[in-house]
Amino acid sequence: MIFSNLFCSVNMIQFNMSQTLLNLLFLLPISLFLILGLFASKQINPERLQKLSNAIPLLAILIGVSSAYWIFQYGPIESSTLGFYGLGFSLRLDQLSLILFLMVSIIALVVLRFSFNYLDGDSNKSKFIGQLATTVALVQLLVLSGNIAILFLAWFATSMSLPNYYSSTPTAKRHK
Repeated sequence: MIFSNLFCSVNMIQFNMSQTLLNLLFLLPISLFLILGLFASKQINPERLQKLSNAIPLLAILIGVSSAYWIFQYGPIESSTLGFYGLGFSLRLDQLSLILFLMVSIIALVVLRFSFNYLDGDSNKSKFIGQLATTVALVQLLVLSGNIAILFLAWFATSMSLPNYYSSTPTAKRHK
């Protein structure tokens, strides 16, 4: 009897640790996109920028696909809220948020690859890639938000971070 209770409590601890690890794993591509967005406008090496902007969405897709079994098998995972009175930081991983996270990551991969080809030779390419990476990170956070406060902040930050690229080009200034 004691051994069965001990075994059940050990399994429960492992299950909770797996949920926490999965939540932290989804924060990895969001953090990497934010770091890319922060440092892309610093005129880093264009080849390194292209490799990073291809690798981060692939990592997000890999994390999403590899965790799909866990989410579909064991159900939704919600992190505990870091904050007061239910307002703070929390993530919720369920089937819908997983599908949307994967969709955002795939679209980010396609758009980032297209942007590198389309903006080849443009002096503001790294600035645009940085703004786009920040926007993707905030949309991923929006999709995974676990409470209304994070949902609202991510929504607002996403709308503020949308790339405002062509308003600074001479052609766009003539058409204003």
